[in-house]
Amino acid sequence: MTEKSKRSTTPLTIASVVSLLILVIAAMALRDRNISQALFTSVLGLSVTLGLLSIAGFVETLMKPALGFESFRWGLVSALAFVGYLSRVDAVNDINAVFHIDAAALPLTTIAATVLRFATYMQWPMGVVFFGSVVVIGFMFWGSVLSDKDDIEKLGLGTRVFAAAVSSGLALLLILTQLDDAGIKAKIYRVAHKADFVSSFNCEKTDPEQFSVLFIGPEQRRVLLAPKIQSDTNFLNERDQPPELMQPVKIPTYFQVMDCSPGAPPSAQ
Repeated sequence: MTEKSKRSTTPLTIASVVSLLILVIAAMALRDRNISQALFTSVLGLSVTLGLLSIAGFVETLMKPALGFESFRWGLVSALAFVGYLSRVDAVNDINAVFHIDAAALPLTTIAATVLRFATYMQWPMGVVFFGSVVVIGFMFWGSVLSDKDDIEKLGLGTRVFAAAVSSGLALLLILTQLDDAGIKAKIYRVAHKADFVSSFNCEKTDPEQFSVLFIGPEQRRVLLAPKIQSDTNFLNERDQPPELMQPVKIPTYFQVMDCSPGAPPSAQ
């Protein structure tokens, strides 16, 4: 490996080491019940993100010759744009399936749903990276990959490949367990309550203690009612529960739409 190549892979090795250390420390803290499941999941997300960035950087170093061709760059951008388009279409359909209204009424939820759907399209790439990393680790174990490298190169490559296997494996596990159709719809419903619904309002005959509302229509005088859901945004809570976004939620099959006439809510009368 040339000196230039070593310098280019050093940040990737550092990111891989940090990713693994964060994961190990968080797992030990969770085992000793020093942190909540919600905080652990957040730290796990940070670890996976660092690992995936390391993977992306390593792939970029391998693809540098191809990236020199403008046609290849256009093809890569077009492929990502196409996946983004499909993700947007799926997100709009998901929102319509949950709330039975135009997704334009929930702009922030649409963005979140698009990201979730984009993640589902990463299932196969993450699977390829995971199984590829496992195969490379197998070859490294038998010595057929590292035989011509010095100790520093062996340590750096081994760390990067192991971090790639762990990060891609965890990402694949999260996609398979959390981002099925039911899971995505539950997350969309929770995100909508946080991002687009209004919890404090003044509509006659509608109690803000029981309902959240979404103002719809060009004049914003009509509302879609949804029962309030339990909210817990405290990452340091001591309850043995997963993060709020991962908790199951009952989605109503019907949402009442009514005119919002200013007036005192029933609880104030």
